[in-house]
This record gives sequence, C-alpha cells and structure tokens, in this order.
Amino acid sequence: MGIFLFAFHCMGYAQQGVVKLYGFKQPVVKGVPSTYETDEQGNKVEPKDKVHTNVFIFLSYPPGVIITPVEFWMDGLLYSIKQEPVQTPVEIIYENGLHEAEKIILVPQTADTVIRILLTEKLPFKTPAIKKSSADTNELVIVYKMNGKLFTQSLKKIKGLRMDAMK
Repeated sequence: MGIFLFAFHCMGYAQQGVVKLYGFKQPVVKGVPSTYETDEQGNKVEPKDKVHTNVFIFLSYPPGVIITPVEFWMDGLLYSIKQEPVQTPVEIIYENGLHEAEKIILVPQTADTVIRILLTEKLPFKTPAIKKSSADTNELVIVYKMNGKLFTQSLKKIKGLRMDAMK
C-alpha cells in the first residue's frame, strides 16, 4: 500500500534521521458566488460558502534509500495513499491582483528524493502498527519500512496556509 505522510511549512516538519515529513492544509472557497441558490423544491435560498480544504503532504529522504509506506494516519483516521515524485522547491503562488504574486515555499530546494502523498480514501479502523495514542495525539503519523525495520514519523500540528479562492 502507499506511503503515509504529512507535515508543514519550514518550521513545521518532522525529521527522523534523514527522513523529513512536510504537511500543510489550505482552506479554499468557491470563486465568484452565484447570486442565489435553490433548494430541492426550486425555492431561492441564501448561498452557502462551502469551504474545501486542500492538503499538501510531502516526504523527503536521501537518494538511494528505499522507503515502503505501511500506514498513514491523519487526525486519528487511517487513509490509503498514492505517491508521486516532485521537483524541489515545491511552492504555492498566491495571485494578489495588481500586486506582485506571493510565493510560499512548502519544501525547499534539496538533492533528496521528494514525493507528494495524495490521500485516496479513509480506511476502516484496524489494529495499528503503531501505538494508537500516537495517531490520537499527532495530526499526522506515517509508519514506513526502511532497511527491514519499522519507523514512525509524526507531526503534532499541521501548519495552515492562508485561504484561497478557486479560479
């Protein structure tokens, strides 16, 4: 199964030896709202501002190291994941209209291997490979196998990014 990982911005990463975990949450609202919405019967109702949360999770480790994800826990829930390699630095750019765009670095430039972790679905509870208390007291926990041994990387608090609007 995929690897599980999550951490945050420059001050919000966890490190176990040579493995670093980065995780971020970004609230996102719809772009231009409609002037009204309708309910199931076609009656006009006040539009609701629905906030979606983007989650950005990255794992960094030295080239040549093989890491096999075993479990990924976020907010006490178990998830399956997909992985995709990324180039560093990893950045988010906020367009500020007429002003200069704001660039936030999520993962700094590195020669290490960096993968993005994508949450695919919540999984039913199972007896964890880690102490369940670790998943309950940390917002992000990944259990991975490296050199035949199990390791855990956790992040107490996932760092929030500023709200953005869908484009």
